[in-house]
Amino acid sequence: MVRQQHAYQVDDHLMLCIPAKDRKNKYRYIANGPFTIVTVQE
Repeated sequence: MVRQQHAYQVDDHLMLCIPAKDRKNKYRYIANGPFTIVTVQE
């Protein structure tokens, strides 16, 4: 199952909105304008 979460930009750094419980999973970071899409593959 694949879920996507949007990141928000703070102080010119992309702060990823990733739940702590999902950090152990593999992520792909895809540039999308000023934002980044995080694809979580479970």
